[in-house]
Amino acid sequence: MRTNSWSIRSFLATALRCFLVLLLVCPARPLLSDEQTAVTSTRDATVSQAAPAINNGAATTVSTHTAQNANQRSLVRFDLSTTGLSSNTALKTSTLNLVRTTSPFLSRSQEIHRITGLTDWTEAGVTWNTRNGVLAWATAGGDFDPTATDTQPSGTTAGTAVSFNVLSDSTSANIPQGWINGTIPNYGLLVKDQLEDGATWSFTRAITVTVGATAPFGGYNGYSAQITGFNTAALVIAGKMRADCNDLRIARFAANTWTQLDRQVINCNTASSTIWFKLQADIAANGADASYSFFYGNANAPAPPANLNNVYLAYDNFDADTLAQPPAGWTVQGGGPWNVVADVGTNRILRESNAVGANRNVIYFTAVANERDVLVQADVRMTTVAGLESTGCPLGRVGGTTAANMTAYRSCLQFITIGALTNQRVSQLASWNAGAFLSLQEPLYPWVDATFYTVAGAFFGSPATLRTYVNNVLQVPSIVGNNNVTTAGSVGLFVYDGNPVNYDFDNFLARRYTEPEPVTAVAAESANALSPLYGSRENIVANQPTLNLRYLRDVTLGVPTLGISEITLNWTFPIGSTNANYDGVLFAKQAGSVAPTFAPADGTVYNTGAQPVAGQFIAANTGAFATVSAFDENGDSSIVLPGTQYAYKAYTHDATAIAGAASTAAPHYSFGNTSTQTNTTAAGGGANKNWSYKTGATTLAAPALDPGNIVVTGGNDNSVHAMSVTNGQRNYQPGGTSGVTGGAIQGRPPLIAASDTSHPTCKNVCAVTYVAAGDGTVYAFRADTGALLWQTAVLTTGAGSGFLAAPAVQVKSFSGVGYLSAFDLVIVATRNVGAGSTTNNRVFGLNGNTGATVWTLNPGNMDIVNATPYVDYVNNMAWVASRSAGGIAQPSLWKISTNTGALSASFSLNDIDQAPTENFDGRVIYVTTNGGVLYAVRTDINNCATGSAALGVTPRGFPIPIETAALNDDVFFSTSTGVSKVHVAYPLATCAPVTFSVSPGGWVNPAITNPSSLVFSPPPQAEFMYVASSDGHLYKINPTTGANAANRLINAGATIGDPSFDTVIQKFYVGDSTGHIFSFDLF
Repeated sequence: MRTNSWSIRSFLATALRCFLVLLLVCPARPLLSDEQTAVTSTRDATVSQAAPAINNGAATTVSTHTAQNANQRSLVRFDLSTTGLSSNTALKTSTLNLVRTTSPFLSRSQEIHRITGLTDWTEAGVTWNTRNGVLAWATAGGDFDPTATDTQPSGTTAGTAVSFNVLSDSTSANIPQGWINGTIPNYGLLVKDQLEDGATWSFTRAITVTVGATAPFGGYNGYSAQITGFNTAALVIAGKMRADCNDLRIARFAANTWTQLDRQVINCNTASSTIWFKLQADIAANGADASYSFFYGNANAPAPPANLNNVYLAYDNFDADTLAQPPAGWTVQGGGPWNVVADVGTNRILRESNAVGANRNVIYFTAVANERDVLVQADVRMTTVAGLESTGCPLGRVGGTTAANMTAYRSCLQFITIGALTNQRVSQLASWNAGAFLSLQEPLYPWVDATFYTVAGAFFGSPATLRTYVNNVLQVPSIVGNNNVTTAGSVGLFVYDGNPVNYDFDNFLARRYTEPEPVTAVAAESANALSPLYGSRENIVANQPTLNLRYLRDVTLGVPTLGISEITLNWTFPIGSTNANYDGVLFAKQAGSVAPTFAPADGTVYNTGAQPVAGQFIAANTGAFATVSAFDENGDSSIVLPGTQYAYKAYTHDATAIAGAASTAAPHYSFGNTSTQTNTTAAGGGANKNWSYKTGATTLAAPALDPGNIVVTGGNDNSVHAMSVTNGQRNYQPGGTSGVTGGAIQGRPPLIAASDTSHPTCKNVCAVTYVAAGDGTVYAFRADTGALLWQTAVLTTGAGSGFLAAPAVQVKSFSGVGYLSAFDLVIVATRNVGAGSTTNNRVFGLNGNTGATVWTLNPGNMDIVNATPYVDYVNNMAWVASRSAGGIAQPSLWKISTNTGALSASFSLNDIDQAPTENFDGRVIYVTTNGGVLYAVRTDINNCATGSAALGVTPRGFPIPIETAALNDDVFFSTSTGVSKVHVAYPLATCAPVTFSVSPGGWVNPAITNPSSLVFSPPPQAEFMYVASSDGHLYKINPTTGANAANRLINAGATIGDPSFDTVIQKFYVGDSTGHIFSFDLF
């Protein structure tokens, strides 16, 4: 066994001179819109079904009227040749704007159609029947695509534009693009009523409202006006009005807008109909308002607006209210209960039914709060019992908070039980002032029990005039000049229930009131000319039809800057455009000289590196108009290889939604047809880099190698990157679960070649890389695809804990017979944080095929581990360095059996953050403490660890021993300021003496700023040491003298990480603080 192990040791020693073991890990905007152009119509006309041979091309308006056998349609055409746009302009949509010069009192739906056919129409000749006065339309009224491009309401406001989207119909997906490209003929657009059902109001009458000298409190805006004695029966007989009066409408025209009003028609289809509506504006004393109109004569009219609460101050017939509770919109102020109950049939009424007699019971309409001059009425029904008073009343000017302190006027039916009229039936006017009651008059009225009477009270003026009406008959005398109630208030109902039996109310109504009341005068009937009229090109400029085109143009590409693994693309935005039009440029590319065929989809955001079409990649996507260059470089998001030709295509984009476009959502893209460019990168090598690869974040650990094949690195972007050693082309793009971890990767991920791995999926198929991440989880990935092979559960302890040190791997195929596992063993050590973290860290041995835990070392006194374990293949031991709580009271170097996880030995050497390494003959493990002491720990002698004197330096990298003679090593390691060299001599079979000679043989420590770990060039090359620096260089150091033999500038201004060297193709690989991996030739 001893002889066989030496052959393995010899292999490892050679690899160590190629920087240890190949397979071991070294330690660680404003909204930006598209462009727009508006053009004015060059032709427009109205064609009329009622006058099918008449041309109306010279009129100042165009019409879309509908009537029985008298429909009208508008035609408009725009000359797009004046825009300067071409087939390379990406039209997104267009908008037809028509300005209403006359509006209907009710909005109609209008729709837009593309005019079709083989022959254009002429403005001077077009009619309902012909295109040009001679050539007939295929269908009278115009030939057009049956699918409307848009439908919009005409609206009821004159002087404002109606905007119709013009994009697509049944045969064209993009009409304006087709017109610009010439792929569809531009005959313009046809505008028509959507239904053309003749359902319009044929007749109108003007209404003038005249008022007197005394305005009501609150004015006339909101006053209920009435038209009386209107003969609807005659209109019904003449066929001008529907028998149910549903087509009778009232509207008001003000501020260029028609507003339809709610109305109530009483006694429809009689010679004396009454129409109520609410005034919409105040009227000066003795003035008039002629802004109201009647409309009728529409057999197909839908139900009219008839909400009586919009006709009066308040109205409630209680039919829509819920049974057994107070009506909605009312407030009970006293007594009760006031509940809605069923009456006859479906009729519902309001009933006060207080079982306790002699109470004041009040309910008022909540929405009315500040009305003084009102007429309030309701249908009232009561019963009487001799000697018990009964009273039911409408109320006005209701104030107070309870029945006891109420203020109001009332108009009532009453059964009197006191005074001169004992047990008499009367009507009554009375008042309360802060609860003090006063009866003002009580004329006899022979009302009948259990019968509804319409009782009304008019309370107006200050001092007030008070009137009572029963069944619309004034009860005399009235009261004039009363000051009992001077305040405004609500309206409601009152019951005094001396007889505790039901008091019923129906059809409650309240309206503003004054005397004299407004008078309405209805003008003579005229035909309704109010159809949608729009300005034509002959109208004033503000009213002319326009077509607004929305589009994107291409950039102009400038001269690029060509690098080895990068290309800088330069451009200018379209002439005349500004930062209000574009917010950036998207670039697609593919290898070769043929421009990408990729066409970006509007509304889709493309990320750099995406491959929307096989072989075609997103190279860049900028986000500002001010940005006029893009840097396309090789890495995880793009492929830019040395000496390779690429064809690029650029697409401008915006950042604003476009209503009516095929995709409303931004971004929208240009075609890119005029923005293509072919570029060829420079060849690398020599003093220049061979290639570079950009990751997503800092990556300073030495890249892992499958020599001659693959480079693998991890970094602070939580990703594992794998690339070709020859040109840096990525094996895959990290994303999803491919090559992605849940935490930063601070160490070098060990990479096991396909021929060496034990993993059944990858054996002789793919290399495997293992990652211990900052999330406390260990991962295994395929290096060819990034596919996740397995991951463990979180192995660290405490929130925020994770792995800093990379895993070490004992590879089964390299191990001797003393290694008992049938798989590669992955060894990881934790870096816990928080309470107990100086003692609760552990070491895990994991099955490299499955991730299952094989063994765990949990000694109970292990501090955090920051350095990668070292595997002693000969003795099947793992050496783990840790901190020790800042002292020597607990171990900081641990020797662990890789077969069982048993602790073989431990050494208390003080805090250690650097990895241990083994010398050539396998007898010594070297390790440097954070305090600057170099220890030689014997593998062949138990409990033997000898330290140097304090070296006065702060070690950075792991020590590299170079055998100078039997039992003699030169040990090199980087420090915070340079590189140290210590000669170590040790005895053959005893622990002591060990001598440490600092800077032997004329060695002068080279001054390197923030040096990396070291690497040596291997035989048969001349032996040199290489170390990187934070000054952007990789230095070549003479290992005998420490002299700086040469250097390479890797990346100016960046900190360069730990180097690796590929012994097969003689290349260096190194990462940096900007997230790049570089390849350089041996120098």
